[in-house]
Amino acid sequence: MIRFKLIIATVILTNSAYSQDWEFVLDLDDSPRCFYSDDLLNSLIIGGEFTKSNFLDVCAILIKSEDTTSPLGCGFDCICESNDTSTTGLGPVLSIAKFNNEVYATGLFRRSNQVLVNGLAKFDSTNNTWLPVLSGLQLFETPGSGRKLKIIGNKLFVLGSFDSCAGIDANSIAYLEDGIWYSFYDFPTFGNIGVSVFDIEEYLGEFYVIGNFISSGNDSSNINRIVKFDGNAWVSVAEGIPGGIRPLQAHCFSGQTVCSRANVKKFR
Repeated sequence: MIRFKLIIATVILTNSAYSQDWEFVLDLDDSPRCFYSDDLLNSLIIGGEFTKSNFLDVCAILIKSEDTTSPLGCGFDCICESNDTSTTGLGPVLSIAKFNNEVYATGLFRRSNQVLVNGLAKFDSTNNTWLPVLSGLQLFETPGSGRKLKIIGNKLFVLGSFDSCAGIDANSIAYLEDGIWYSFYDFPTFGNIGVSVFDIEEYLGEFYVIGNFISSGNDSSNINRIVKFDGNAWVSVAEGIPGGIRPLQAHCFSGQTVCSRANVKKFR
């Protein structure tokens, strides 16, 4: 069985050289995919497609402090009743964010315990439970998937592959502001079916988006995997990105902590 280990690297600098000491911290039975570092709680929330840390049941998400490792609620795609935790076909957690003091998670998961959440959930710390965000993510009236959560200004964005988010029509990008979910400037499909959005960023007052979309069919906008909203419409960015792009869902970075599909490391 492949083991995935959380490792701390302590770097000691001298005038002429440096050395690294690696210390084993955490053992996972499958790959980590994302982090969120909670400075308030002095803890690290780790998401992925694992089900156990050592012998502890942690279905796809856990919280790690300096001294303890704990499951975060029931996690996802597991049944947690009568001290019996069994997987129901694990869908990984791909992104975690804290927005307005609430922790959100998105990914390819469908349920938390027996509650349908459809790829988007928020954590109820009072009851140690993951709650659905209304109807979650939908795609053609089937469960959709989330790839990334990102905070820009006072908005929480969810990106992925869906045509509905929290009950509103939204094509692969939606955002939460002042407790209400919105689509984002009517992001189009560019003639595609099942568009996936990987990331979004604001630059010089314009929003840039990357994903798997290419102009097709009757769409003549010359879109090639990257677009920007110029204040009036979604337009192409030069010749786009030939050759394709892949989401960095198997890699993550949070503060001084990094992870890959093989391990998780912290540098001091």
